[in-house]
Amino acid sequence: MSERLGPGARVGLVAVLLAATSVAVHWPVLDNDFVPFDDPHCVIRVPEVMDGITWEGVGWAFTTLDLANYFPITRLSWMLDAELYGYEARGFHATSLALQALNVALFFLALFRLTRRIVPSAFVAAVFAVHPLHVESIAWVSARKDLLAGLFFALALLAHERRARGGHPLAWSATLAVLFALGLMSKPVLVTLPFLLLLLDVWPLERWRRGRIAGLFREKAALFALCLASCVLTLVAQEGVMASTDVFPLPMRLASSTVAYVDYLERTVFPHDLAVLYPMARELGDRLWLGLLGLVAVSAWVVRRVGDRPWYFVGWFWFLGTLVPTIGLVQVGTQASADRYMYLSLAGLSIAVAWGTRNLLRGLEGRARRTAGVVAGVLAVVWLAFLTATTRAQIPVWRDGRTLFEHAVAVTADNVGAEYRLALILQQQGELRAAIPHFEEAIRLEPSNLEIRRALEQARRDAGRR
Repeated sequence: MSERLGPGARVGLVAVLLAATSVAVHWPVLDNDFVPFDDPHCVIRVPEVMDGITWEGVGWAFTTLDLANYFPITRLSWMLDAELYGYEARGFHATSLALQALNVALFFLALFRLTRRIVPSAFVAAVFAVHPLHVESIAWVSARKDLLAGLFFALALLAHERRARGGHPLAWSATLAVLFALGLMSKPVLVTLPFLLLLLDVWPLERWRRGRIAGLFREKAALFALCLASCVLTLVAQEGVMASTDVFPLPMRLASSTVAYVDYLERTVFPHDLAVLYPMARELGDRLWLGLLGLVAVSAWVVRRVGDRPWYFVGWFWFLGTLVPTIGLVQVGTQASADRYMYLSLAGLSIAVAWGTRNLLRGLEGRARRTAGVVAGVLAVVWLAFLTATTRAQIPVWRDGRTLFEHAVAVTADNVGAEYRLALILQQQGELRAAIPHFEEAIRLEPSNLEIRRALEQARRDAGRR
């Protein structure tokens, strides 16, 4: 059948199959509810959102900086869901499911347009479609920001490819600037896009030639201006919620960021014990120095091989660079990392693996090449099956607040945020004697927290009256 299809039809068919795979894998998310973690403050207890699409709501979405961020496009998507589904969580999850499927298809198409290679592009998109690190962005309504940012990210990649290889550069530059602005208004984490486009100019577009480097920066001037404006707006929005350097000194942030990179690498290859909150460890020990040595060594190697193996350079710095806004150098809250932060960064590692494997196979001949190709294919299928199974197991964790934080407490240690939130949920459900040990554990971890101490005292008083 594939022989009867033209190249364009084959690419379209692969895109549809990848999108359908994403829907099939994440379908159980429709059975989940909202969770009492940001969802009340972002969506279900916000009248401007739950009133649906109104002129007043649209004006509010574009003019407010509450919740320590600026994301009017995401708010508009929640408003549309409220207009269509009311307070029905299933409808909100259906929108997220559809957005993820669309992102998978567009991301595959963007990679194919950039590289002209179906198989490695399909592998990268398949990982994007089924990796459990993406469950948080899909199953958590408040993380809709990731999906919308991913949508405009994929469209921006397509626009950049057209600008680089097609005609009408001014039209495509304007289109790219609009897509970037919409992406920033979905989630400001997209500020790294101009730098990523410069990486793509190295490979696969191969535009970094003598005499043209300054031009590559100039053509992205509008994007850098939007990037600067978004950074200023975000800093204004986050004033008052950024952690003090007294609480998290810069050396601690640098050390925690280094270990976070290593943790992300581990969760990418072998995702396990995934949780909504990962506490920031204050004692990092040998993990810090081993992690730093490894990151520096890999970075030096990919820089050295940029001439003959540029996909390693691009994939590695795609991963490192897109995580910079969320890696903890500017600390908001107390968590060390989050699965949702890998929504766009994960692709860089997949690209390095896919094209690195392709290059290794091309270096073989005859039977050795065929054998190695079969082995690589089997390993890819086995790993994707493992990722799919892990994703299906992770989706029910997000069923409701209780399952979410019970799981976080079970798979992490010294997690004051998860302990406290689980205690509050149990308290609200009337299970005071079950809640008290979690309050006590939270106080043990953070003895100076007066809010937790008052909640514990109230729970003990209420339990004593029963």
